[in-house]
Amino acid sequence: MAQYHIFKVSVLKESISPKTLLFFGELPPASVHGISLSNQLNIDLLRDNFDVVIIEESSDLLKHARMAWTKFFNLLKYVCLVGNYSIRNNFSYFYLTFSMSTIGVIKTFLLVVAFSLCSRSQIVLHMHRGDFFDFYENRINRLFATIIFRLTSKIIVLSPSQLTDFGKVFTGQIEVLENSLPQEYFLGDKTFTNKCFVFLSNYILAKGILDLLEVFKVMSIKDQDLKLECYGSFSDENLKEKIYGFQSINISINDAIFGKEKFDKIHESYCLILPSWNEGQPLVLLEAMSQGAPVIATDVGLVKELLGGTYPYVYTLGNKKQLAQMIDLYLADTNKEKISVYLKNRYYERFSREKHKHELMKIFK
Repeated sequence: MAQYHIFKVSVLKESISPKTLLFFGELPPASVHGISLSNQLNIDLLRDNFDVVIIEESSDLLKHARMAWTKFFNLLKYVCLVGNYSIRNNFSYFYLTFSMSTIGVIKTFLLVVAFSLCSRSQIVLHMHRGDFFDFYENRINRLFATIIFRLTSKIIVLSPSQLTDFGKVFTGQIEVLENSLPQEYFLGDKTFTNKCFVFLSNYILAKGILDLLEVFKVMSIKDQDLKLECYGSFSDENLKEKIYGFQSINISINDAIFGKEKFDKIHESYCLILPSWNEGQPLVLLEAMSQGAPVIATDVGLVKELLGGTYPYVYTLGNKKQLAQMIDLYLADTNKEKISVYLKNRYYERFSREKHKHELMKIFK
């Protein structure tokens, strides 16, 4: 089995396998979100064919989207490590996520340049978001992205619908790799025994949590049987205080849950709601689909494509009135079982772990 090196504080060992891959990015359990979980899945699968050397980026969720000197010093450390290991090892690939913020794109730029100066091996960038071209409109972002693309051999995108747009800005090889799940649980047919809706995500403002809580607070006054259970990790003390201000008999705020406990909660839920402001192919929707759990979600990123163009419960970002209408429509829907079967079949036909592995191995030959 290929070796699996994780950078924390200690020095990495040199790779000895003839097929080696250098990975930079976030991984669980230090970082738990959609991208880190996707990274873990891909690295676990790649270990079958490569000796994987990992430089693990780790950031405190409480410092999410904030400037901090520790981030700056860590970046210098990461850049030095990438340069050092690219000199000492004959890597087949350098694999990393394109970080979609102005600070993040500078970070990606420095890492890609450091590797390019020390190695002629292939650089593979993974684009995990569906709103790249909104980001690309900024001149600074466009400048750094353009240089990064010139040094990159392959870009991985989430959907076939992205190929044309990325082909306009990237002349290298573009590969499609739709998301899948690190774990798949087979819990039987979905049932609808109570009106308990579920929110499963880190408590970040951009996940739309306050919009959801405001809507449910009003709706639960009219319908005492309506329940909302929220699960996640907090990113901000002020936001935490606001979120706990909504806790009531009908709305419960809980810590994050993982593994089978999370899938059990999805399986027993009435419906999952994701009111996020931006997404690529969110894993929580794939988790719900794998259990045949209906979802209500904002029409952002690749959500509508993920669920299918005719899926009825996708609403306009920021439209709280429409969110309330979607909940009412779903409550009155007599075809919940049909929707459940549709979503489960769609997951296993298009997004299963086995299909994902097949497509991943075609990219990293």
